[in-house]
Amino acid sequence: MKHGRLSESLGMVGAALLGIAYFWWLAGYAAAPGADKLGLDGVAACLVLTNDACAAVRAEANLSYTPILFWASIVVIVAAAVLHYSGRDGDGSKGG
Repeated sequence: MKHGRLSESLGMVGAALLGIAYFWWLAGYAAAPGADKLGLDGVAACLVLTNDACAAVRAEANLSYTPILFWASIVVIVAAAVLHYSGRDGDGSKGG
């Protein structure tokens, strides 16, 4: 498989994983009792962090969300970008 196709496929997989992580987080924290105590900034931080406040809300609401899927999707997207740009010639044009 050429770099272009692989990087595009990885990019799509990464975007899909990111979307899944976002909706998993949104569905969990939108209905979680105690999430309103964190405020918008605190709840938004729970998308990417595991801290005591997020852990307390997850425990109270029995949520299964964890930021690992978010970070895995970021790794896949970065890998796609690296693969895409490593397949280019020095002048910026695609190599053959």
